[in-house]
Amino acid sequence: MESRKSLNISLSVLFVCLLFVVLAYLLYIRAEVSNLYAGTASETFTAWVQWIYPRFFTEKHRFPLEFFLQKADQVLLRLGLVSVCFWLVFFLPLKINITEKQTAHDANTDLKILKVYFG
Repeated sequence: MESRKSLNISLSVLFVCLLFVVLAYLLYIRAEVSNLYAGTASETFTAWVQWIYPRFFTEKHRFPLEFFLQKADQVLLRLGLVSVCFWLVFFLPLKINITEKQTAHDANTDLKILKVYFG
């Protein structure tokens, strides 16, 4: 029981972190991508992008800003889909397991009642 509780806490913390990433993107990173394209982004964000996607500064001359924003939105969407799938894989079986135990208990009770009547 203790391991299930720690698993629930860990998964809840992970979900909150993913929610924080989405909020950070919507409130800060998307605007910084526009600033980076214009050349007015902060040095930290510029270094971060250069480390993750070094071809950005070469490709910004080939593609419009909307292309980069669309790709950033796509990455965020994929992160969201992965987190939902992760939630379904880990949380849904716990709920199904609880429901199966209740169903098994009810089936055993029904079987005992039938044994009394036909037994």
